[in-house]
Amino acid sequence: MQAKETGVIAGFPVIDFEVELIDGASHDVDSSVLAFEIAARAAFREAVEKAAPRLLEPIMKVEVITPEEYVGDIIGDLNSRRGNVGGMDQRGNARSIDAMVRWQICLVISIPCVL
Repeated sequence: MQAKETGVIAGFPVIDFEVELIDGASHDVDSSVLAFEIAARAAFREAVEKAAPRLLEPIMKVEVITPEEYVGDIIGDLNSRRGNVGGMDQRGNARSIDAMVRWQICLVISIPCVL
């Protein structure tokens, strides 16, 4: 099914689903391969929209070690990028910040992420 390759959210493929054709009819005048393809695409789009799909993004657990004076700025930056700060620990003169962030953040963040 070609429609699953372009999905309904941002053009990404739809995965992990099954389709069962329950009924269909053919008519000598109106039926063609193209007509069935168009009907299948429309049915697929309607079914997927009713299923309320979600776009799944890779998530990473990160640890940021920073001097105390930058903690507020870093937490603010992580929050502004939809990160979820889980906790902080003292590490000598520095702070360790644990967070869950979208992998895409590591592509655009102003400091390097180390995997």
